[in-house]
Amino acid sequence: DAAKYAAAKEKAGKTKEGKQALAATVKGAKFDNAKDFGTAIDGEFDKVDGKTLENKSIKVGSFYGFPIAMKRNWVSKTKSLILQGSAEYLVELGESSAGYATRLKNRLDHLEKQVQELEQKVIPEHQEELGLLQERQGEPFEKTEELEKMRAELTALGRKLQNIAGDQPTEEVTDEQVEDIEKKIK
Repeated sequence: DAAKYAAAKEKAGKTKEGKQALAATVKGAKFDNAKDFGTAIDGEFDKVDGKTLENKSIKVGSFYGFPIAMKRNWVSKTKSLILQGSAEYLVELGESSAGYATRLKNRLDHLEKQVQELEQKVIPEHQEELGLLQERQGEPFEKTEELEKMRAELTALGRKLQNIAGDQPTEEVTDEQVEDIEKKIK
């Protein structure tokens, strides 16, 4: 999604003042002004019954190539837009319709930072953990002796239970029987 956003920003270009141009639509109408975009979004919210938006989202347009849908929080009644990419990104809109585009843009800008954080911090941490786990993969189970001791105790308990119930075991208790007893105990 971060790469898609970067490409959409590049395609939108710059304004005469050298700022990032807005690439937004509401119900097919294109907007290059943040205030007009916010006013159009408010107009769409006004057209829809609030209860309808509590249970579902309704597609309303696009923002830098990402489909956007309207939603209302059923508890706080706040308006939100959902940016729909490979994941959905919820953006609460606040009171000022002039700031809607800024809030959406900030959310998308944060995607690039999240990717950088993953590349610089999270992925190396997981690679290190993976390396440690791969080293331990071939090692014998540390608690094998303790496990065997507990299985033997469980087998003995199973025999005692059979004796109490009047079932005299005629053969050794199998692993399946031990597992059945374990399940019953849990």
